[in-house]
Amino acid sequence: MVGSGLTLDLYKLIRNGAFRPGQTASGSLTWTRNDEYIGSIGYNSDLTNPSSGSVRLHYRHEDVPVDYRVSLTTTRPYFGGVRWWFVCPANGTRAAKLYLPSGSHLFASRQAFRLAYRSQNETAGDRLLAKAQGIRRDLGGKASLADPFPDKPKGMHWTTYWRLRETSARAANMGLGRVAQRLGVAF
Repeated sequence: MVGSGLTLDLYKLIRNGAFRPGQTASGSLTWTRNDEYIGSIGYNSDLTNPSSGSVRLHYRHEDVPVDYRVSLTTTRPYFGGVRWWFVCPANGTRAAKLYLPSGSHLFASRQAFRLAYRSQNETAGDRLLAKAQGIRRDLGGKASLADPFPDKPKGMHWTTYWRLRETSARAANMGLGRVAQRLGVAF
């Protein structure tokens, strides 16, 4: 599943200055979760050619050194500018992100690993419950359906608040009904 393992997000790396179009760069990237070290890699990027480039990744996987080059390519969006892409080392497709799921030693595209987003595995009931919880969070409350519905935020029109409250209640009821049906419980 996407989210488990490590991710290289090319746009984030360019935005944060780790990879610089028109230049070479080198450094290291470190991943943490809840302030706990997860992993790190070294990189050397070459984006001097305006239409292609590469990044060399080097790290250790299970105490074995791993060192390989990932090609980069560009496209020109119709609205102008240049868009950079990784070329997946496993299947050759363009990708904005490369993933290293646990058990693998190579960063590759989501399609190469057949990784799914969490939402792709959600049932309709799960999506309805997530919608109800999202509305509660957006209004400044807790996601729990057992907690009271949040108060109207200052500056929000009452008609908007009541519409959101009704939408959340409808989604919660339908979602709970579908979950109960799936579990064979009367609701």
